[in-house]
Amino acid sequence: MVENVHAVGRDIRFGISKDSFFQVNNSVIPLWLEKITGFLDADGHEKIYDLYCGIGLITLFVSYFAKETIGIELSHSAVEDANRNKASNQIMTNVSFIEAPVEDKLRELGAADVMIIDPPRKGMDAKGLETLLAMGPEKNHLFILQTSDHGP
Repeated sequence: MVENVHAVGRDIRFGISKDSFFQVNNSVIPLWLEKITGFLDADGHEKIYDLYCGIGLITLFVSYFAKETIGIELSHSAVEDANRNKASNQIMTNVSFIEAPVEDKLRELGAADVMIIDPPRKGMDAKGLETLLAMGPEKNHLFILQTSDHGP
């Protein structure tokens, strides 16, 4: 499946494999991205984590507004899609994707200036939430996006 998303002055085409999740309510995507990028510093010096990044939807858009953007996702197929989406859209910003449990990887990476959280339906586990709260992102902007459309 392929979806085109236009937001924050950019068009990005997303390939989505059968095992990956994509927001089915497309009308909210540009609204999310406008809101999130509106909180970012205009000079692009921030380090951003996109936790539970899926196929890289938010990660790729915010990468244009950041010094470094890291998407973290457990799903192997989603991380493969994210890397393919980065390459197929020729996104040359400092963005990378890590396949790992968010709860484990956060401790290793340390804090970022901005953390975007779009967890699966079950939410963040207690270990991940404790780690996140202890880090306290520099700007104290945590974007927590929750929809009822995520898979199990």
